[in-house]
Amino acid sequence: MGLLYLWQELVVENITDSMPRGYYIRNVFDMSPDVGDIAFFRLPENMRGYFSASESWSAWFRDLQHGMLKTVVAVAGDTACYGDTFSINGTDFITINYAIPNVKALPHIDGCIQLAHNEVMVATKSQRGLDSRHFGAVRVEDCTVYVPLFTW
Repeated sequence: MGLLYLWQELVVENITDSMPRGYYIRNVFDMSPDVGDIAFFRLPENMRGYFSASESWSAWFRDLQHGMLKTVVAVAGDTACYGDTFSINGTDFITINYAIPNVKALPHIDGCIQLAHNEVMVATKSQRGLDSRHFGAVRVEDCTVYVPLFTW
């Protein structure tokens, strides 16, 4: 029973296309996310109302026990800009898609922000990915760093 508990506390499974599918293990040596790290975090509170109650996968997002895995693309001092594209420090990262199937129209963020000392931006190259393009910065204290254990 102790081994199962340890597994549940340290390992998460990714079943979405926004990151390689597989198992990720908590990096117990790296507590502060940096660019390129994989962060696990709960869907920000301001986004939970955007999911249809009729879709089973959206209930997964609304459940506070579940979270998301995304790559950290910006940290404190970096500048993130929103428009037709999401850019970091002047380099375009990905086009912003505000129409994700079975999700209410997502909030539209315009302009640029400089990240504070306790913020990171997370994103994926997937057009259907739900990330900082849509919900803005994530607080560092809400992130846990993970590394791939076994992916396919």
